[in-house]
Amino acid sequence: MEFTFGLFPWAAGLTIFFTILYLVIKAAVRNGITEAWHTRDAESNSRNSKKIGADQVVCPYCDRSHDKNYTNCPYCGHKYTSS
Repeated sequence: MEFTFGLFPWAAGLTIFFTILYLVIKAAVRNGITEAWHTRDAESNSRNSKKIGADQVVCPYCDRSHDKNYTNCPYCGHKYTSS
């Protein structure tokens, strides 16, 4: 006698697994765990940020700094719009 379960146990098991996963993630978001991740990323970005002088600008296209008096970026050629 062969006993088969069919699809129902797999569907029920996956439903329970993903429900538990959803509840864990929801609790983490509610308790601010993801905010700690964002804070950590912001701190590392501020440590890695470039120090530029008052007569320098940073190209928004290639992220390199150069003198303010250029109309185009001397590194990538990005043209700045006059405002």
